[in-house]
Amino acid sequence: MRIEVTIAKTSPLPAGAIDA
Repeated sequence: MRIEVTIAKTSPLPAGAIDA
């Protein structure tokens, strides 16, 4: 889920929630 991780970093949302 590399794309989701990238979005998590660019978004103000917690990356941990999307990365997990």
